Amino acid sequence: MIIGHRATQYALENLINGVPLEVIIPAPWKWQPGWIYNLQ
Repeated sequence: MIIGHRATQYALENLINGVPLEVIIPAPWKWQPGWIYNLQ
């Protein structure tokens, strides 16, 4: 389990899903109870 804030979510999207920060940061954001990331 990782507990963090918006910057943590940016990092996970970038490192695990390969989404460039230039796309993640300006994208609309909607709160949700949690995100699931799977490492293979």
